Formats: sequence, structure tokens, C-alpha cells
Amino acid sequence: MPDSLAAPELPITTQAMRALQARLASITRANGYHTDLGLSVWRGFWILALGARQHVPILALQSDTERPSSTRQDRAILSTDARLVLVVDALPRTEDDATAGETALEAGLADLRRCLLMDQSDDLTRVLKHNGMTLGAAEYALAEDSRYALASMPVTMECVEHYT
Repeated sequence: MPDSLAAPELPITTQAMRALQARLASITRANGYHTDLGLSVWRGFWILALGARQHVPILALQSDTERPSSTRQDRAILSTDARLVLVVDALPRTEDDATAGETALEAGLADLRRCLLMDQSDDLTRVLKHNGMTLGAAEYALAEDSRYALASMPVTMECVEHYT
């Protein structure tokens, strides 16, 4: 046995989440999107992002579940679920701006779908199996303190974990 072993490559699920985070970072008005959500991507739970940053909008990329399928001796196909949580200010700035939170969420969700479903040659495309991404139904909510409006959308990514 060798005295030192080379560090193993990052787990495929970590690679997928990092690649997803990098792709989401491209959501900017300069790139033709409705919003600049790419400037506020946070990997982790949204409530922790809010505590650390103190400003919105925030796009949190939260790990949710991992399911192995089609396991063999040297590999497994993994479905990893992430939850994208968009947090915006729900309080209207003016009387005429009563739906500002909803409008911000709708624009953000449109940007997320466009970003994730466009064919891009990037690390996310490399890491995932062919057609290895599925978007789930978006759900809207109001945070307990009623200051923040949220939209949550699940994303399922399928990748292959190899064992050598």
C-alpha cells in the first residue's frame, strides 16, 4: 500500500451542485435575463443566507435528497434533488406596488427556467447524464415574519457515480 494516496475527485453530487451554482450565476440583466439573481446565489439553506447577507433577493441552492438507482458493482446512477428557493422583499414600496413581491418571484422563476433549460456547453452539461435535469412545480409562500415572499422549485439532476 502506498504511503500517500491522491485525493479522490469530488463526489459527483458535489460536482453537480457546484456546476449548477456556476450556471445559475449567469442570470444577470447583462446576459439578457429579467433579473440579476446570479449575483446572489447562495449554496445552502435560505434562512442562513438571509442571516448572513441581510439583503434580498437571494437565490438559495439547497440540497434535498439523493436516490441511487441502477446500482452495479462499479457504479450507480444517482438522482439528486436540489431545491431552488428565491427570496424577495414582499413589502410594497408604494401604494401602486402592491404585487411587487409576486412580480419579482414570477420574473425570477422565468429566469431560472430559461437558465436551466437552455442547452449550454458547461460543466453542468458534462456532469449530468444526457437529459439529466427535471424541473418540478414551483410553490409560493410567505415567510413567517411576512416581510419576505418565497418561491421554491425542485430540480432533479441525474448523474453517474463511478467506483474505482
